[in-house]
Amino acid sequence: MQLRTSVLVCNYNNGPFLRECLESVMAQTREPDEIIVADDGSTDESLAILDRMPMRISVLRLSHGTETKRLNQARAFQAAFQRSSGDIVFLLDGDDLFLPKKIAAYAEAFEGDPQVVMVQCPMILVDGTGQRLGLDIDAKRHWRDPLREMRRRQEVNIHYATSALAFRRTYLEARFPWADRTLGLATDTVLSIVAPLFGRVATLDEPLSVWRRHQNASTVRHPLDYFRETEKKRTYFNRYCRAHAFRPLRRWSSPRYCAYWMRNQVLPSAPPAWFRTLRWHLLSAEQRQSLLQRK
Repeated sequence: MQLRTSVLVCNYNNGPFLRECLESVMAQTREPDEIIVADDGSTDESLAILDRMPMRISVLRLSHGTETKRLNQARAFQAAFQRSSGDIVFLLDGDDLFLPKKIAAYAEAFEGDPQVVMVQCPMILVDGTGQRLGLDIDAKRHWRDPLREMRRRQEVNIHYATSALAFRRTYLEARFPWADRTLGLATDTVLSIVAPLFGRVATLDEPLSVWRRHQNASTVRHPLDYFRETEKKRTYFNRYCRAHAFRPLRRWSSPRYCAYWMRNQVLPSAPPAWFRTLRWHLLSAEQRQSLLQRK
């Protein structure tokens, strides 16, 4: 049976890129059953562009949120989701793009396995002019059994960014609402990081989304602290596990975590005396004797 597909577009002041974004959705080899744009009170040309788009695109005109950018994004996606009816729900930021075969490839993954709750793919990186910058691809996001590897490696960075993600509706309904008001995590993280607890995560090898890294993009203007963001993800995952009787991760059993902690927490604040002491203990007996004789 062919599943219905919904594309939810979150937009705020992405006027220079919005038309191309929506046209990439309408140019799919398998057309989506519905396209819903939630505009978070844009003050640029976004609304004028939306007024000129085909009637098949539904537009939610929201007043601009007064909370953080991430909470505003969650609110917009939630509003669009409540208006949608698709069995498969795609997320898309208003400055990003879908490649033509994306919906068809994702739908095949969902329809081929009812246990799949999330599908993602690598992303092509472009700048504000559309010039290709490279490819966002990470082996950790392609594990066949993410939950097993998360527990074995104590790793939480298992998902791609927002516009690479699609979810089964039943999963999104079980997780609703999605806003994280305690740690301030983004919607893509909140939905992706616990998805392996609910079913299979399928990661396609082919890049089918385009992530635009322009000068006004929030992750370009305000680069994330990788270590702190990873810590928040791990904390969120463990809190969810404890609240729902799942086994949490044990961070100190991860050599990679210990190395991160030493590099990011201990070494930057360590006084010079620590390094002198460490260096002394690493010297051989002959080297120590030589230094003492010099004094």
